[in-house]
Order: sequence, then C-alpha cells, then structure tokens
Amino acid sequence: MVQKRTFSLYFLLGGALLLFLFYLAFWPLVWRVVILPHVRPDKHQVRVESSTPNRVENTFLFLDKPDSSLTAYAVWQVPKEGFYHIRLTCDDNGKMLIDNRPIITLFGINAQNVGETTQWLTPGPHFLELRLDNILNQGWLRIEVAEPGQASYSFMSTDELSYLELGNIETWLDIVSWGKSFCLLGSLGLLLIWTVVFFRRWTVLIFFSLLLSLITGELFIRIVYWDGGRKTSGARGIRPSNF
Repeated sequence: MVQKRTFSLYFLLGGALLLFLFYLAFWPLVWRVVILPHVRPDKHQVRVESSTPNRVENTFLFLDKPDSSLTAYAVWQVPKEGFYHIRLTCDDNGKMLIDNRPIITLFGINAQNVGETTQWLTPGPHFLELRLDNILNQGWLRIEVAEPGQASYSFMSTDELSYLELGNIETWLDIVSWGKSFCLLGSLGLLLIWTVVFFRRWTVLIFFSLLLSLITGELFIRIVYWDGGRKTSGARGIRPSNF
C-alpha cells in the first residue's frame, strides 16, 4: 500500500514536471521547426493579414476604414546584442510582440497612442508581430528603435526584416497559445493533486495558498509581460527623434 502510494506521488510529480517542460519548450520548438525554415532573408518587408483595405509603407501600417484591424508578421534580424529601446505609436489600439511575448500593448481611442519599452535582445532572428485595431476614421501604426549605442530613435528599417512565407501562420500561433495553456494548467492541476495526496491534513490550507499564488502570478504576468510597455507621451531616458 505504501509502495503504491509512493509510486502515485512520483507519477503525479513527474507528470507535472514534464508538462511544465513542454510549456517552456512549446514556442521554441514551433519557432525552430515550423516558422524559421519559411523565412525569406532576401525579401525585406512585413507580411500583413487583414480582411479590410490597408497600406504598408516600409514599416508603417495604415488602415483606411473604421472598425478594421490587421496583423503584420516579420522576422527581425537583430544585428547585435544589447538593450534595445522600442517605441510604438498608433491610432487607435496597437500591440507589439517579440518571440510570441507581448512587450507593448496600447488601448483607447486616441489619435496618437504612444508606448515604449526596453528589451535585451540577442543577435539573430526574432519573431516580430504587430497588431493594429482602428476604431474611428483612419488608423496607423509605426515602430521606432534605438539600438545599443544610439542616442535617439529612428524608424525601424525594412533592411533588418525578413519576409515570412508560412501560409498558415495564424493557425500555428493558435496552436502555441492553446498548447502552452494546456501544459501550464495540466502541470498546475497535477501539482495540486500531488499536494492533496501528500498533505492530507493540510489540504484546505495548501489549496488556498496555491490559489493565492496563481492569482498573484497572473497579476505579475499581466503587469510585466502583457502590459510590458508603459503608456507615455514621450520617451524617458533617451532623446526622441524629430518627425
């Protein structure tokens, strides 16, 4: 009986650890195996997915009608390692993701929403995703970057971008999102069951402790990652460019 209970505990703990490892490896695996082989290094432009009229000028994105949206994809060939200051400006709602992780998110009906952040990037290819939601009139989005050693912002150049030819990219991104959620929730569920089996007398206390930890973790993720770029009317710590 004791051996059977011990085996169950090890099985639950091992399953939780395995699912958590899958959670960490899900995006890197899809990025390396599925997305990266479909990059065109000789074609320097963003790929736009939208069912409404839109225009692209270098890295400037435009929506001509209200109540419309678009998503743009590219692979950013980061030239060197270091801290990159990034500024997103848009009308109305905009979002920027690097390597499937939100770094700037802007909400609200505003003719010039501005957000900025600083990210440490390694040299090489990085997955870039831009989202624009236009509510009223015409909408637009632009990205400015100050690379390591630069004193001011400049518009992101298409020379550092590579075109992505993967036809069903949105489907793969949905698979990553659902897969990571399943692995994380499954890992937490098995860990909770292991805790209940191992600490029978303290089940209620541990359950509420885990619940509090999950709520705290969710708030931390939303603050640090989801709203990674703070909303501001100008850059801080770096001189903005004139335009």
